[in-house]
Amino acid sequence: MGMAKDDRTTTLWAVSPRISARPRVPALVALGDGLPAIVVVESRELVVGRGPDCGLRLAVRGVSREHAKLVLSPPHTVSVIDLRSRNGTFVNGRRVEAAELAEGDELHFGPLAQFRFTRALEAGVATTTGTTGTVDLEHLSARERDVAGLVADGLTNAAIAERLGIRPRTVATHLEHIFAKLAIGSRAELIRRVLDAAR
Repeated sequence: MGMAKDDRTTTLWAVSPRISARPRVPALVALGDGLPAIVVVESRELVVGRGPDCGLRLAVRGVSREHAKLVLSPPHTVSVIDLRSRNGTFVNGRRVEAAELAEGDELHFGPLAQFRFTRALEAGVATTTGTTGTVDLEHLSARERDVAGLVADGLTNAAIAERLGIRPRTVATHLEHIFAKLAIGSRAELIRRVLDAAR
């Protein structure tokens, strides 16, 4: 069961494409469809689940009513605590009761709600505050701009890796950071942004 389109831009902790400068901020980047593209962890505690009172509501099969809790310890350490969920909370494929998240960790709430933890949202590339403009490609690193341009040319991760002389896994990591910085969730959205910037 997917989420309604509007749920992707809820201004609780889910980031919409409308952004403004902020300090470094920890976030979760969705690894699948039907999820908020980016979830910024700004509150000290963020309950994750299907329930209407959850700060991060995931209407996804296998997610409990109150599934887990994300806990922020300033400045940007984030831990996940399972709330006795039926289908478990997993970090890098291992079921956990509690764990501190590190850069690049894969976090699963049940079998389908899958995210990657990142601290890629830094000053100048962060979260929703209202009606300011969207981040442009100038906020990406030179290598990230190279990757974005090759995605827009239709190249696969493997082809991009060969062109740039890097590993496909490195290309995937660059894409995760690009998606986080631009507050987007797919290659199609990235291609559209690159084409818009070229006009």
